[in-house]
Amino acid sequence: MSIGYFLHAQFLHSKMPVPPTLLTELQQQASAERLQRAMRYRQDDDKARCLLAERLLRQAFSKQGIAKSQQQMGKNEFGKPVLLSYKKSSETYSEKGAEQCADTAQQTCHFNVSHFNISHSGEWVVCALDNKPIGIDVEQMSKQRTLDIANNGGYDKLFTKMEKDYLTNSQNNHPKNNLSNNLHDTITERFYRLWTLKESYLKAIGTGLSQSLQSFSIEVINAHEARLWLADKLQTDWYFYSFKLDENHYCSICSQTPIKVEKFSFIGMDDI
Repeated sequence: MSIGYFLHAQFLHSKMPVPPTLLTELQQQASAERLQRAMRYRQDDDKARCLLAERLLRQAFSKQGIAKSQQQMGKNEFGKPVLLSYKKSSETYSEKGAEQCADTAQQTCHFNVSHFNISHSGEWVVCALDNKPIGIDVEQMSKQRTLDIANNGGYDKLFTKMEKDYLTNSQNNHPKNNLSNNLHDTITERFYRLWTLKESYLKAIGTGLSQSLQSFSIEVINAHEARLWLADKLQTDWYFYSFKLDENHYCSICSQTPIKVEKFSFIGMDDI
């Protein structure tokens, strides 16, 4: 049985625009699939973020001891991208980046990274690695977008009653609720915290927005953590962590293993 533990999350502060020479370099080095995806964007900044996401991911793989030649990606039965690797018979995992083994015809190195996820928005490009399903989402916050969604009845389409209560702060006066002492945030911040939490879960299970956002509830329990409810039942096999990357961006991670902040790595454009 595999041992579960959170491996690594990497956050790139990618101020735009990038120099034209860097954009050209990113295009030349990108995989065919990533380049095709990037070229769907009209704006160069969006293209750059899309291409930087792949470079950030490959750098994160390298930090786990996975050489570029071994960073072969495919898709699982649900169509979600995964790292192609092979389990040895023991199915054990090492806290080191990769198990040390001879690469012969009879034995192929197995890396403990098999799941990953990427996201980009505004000035941030992020990725997360794990040996179990994982999802990460970052969003640039917009007060106007939040107001537009609220004024057009969007809350009823996007959120459950539990989540709407958190958004409107109606639970903060409950004597058993510990949020009022921890959360001094705005409605915009609460909206984007919930949005990224829900999106990170959908990305972890691989369904994306094809699954109804009201089919599950996210309960915020303190300044960073949350928990999942399905059919009014608390799910104990999922972990969440959310935080503001800066004053304009919110990020959330969802994993089936406990999320360790000490595994977070923050870098700038000079490091990529």
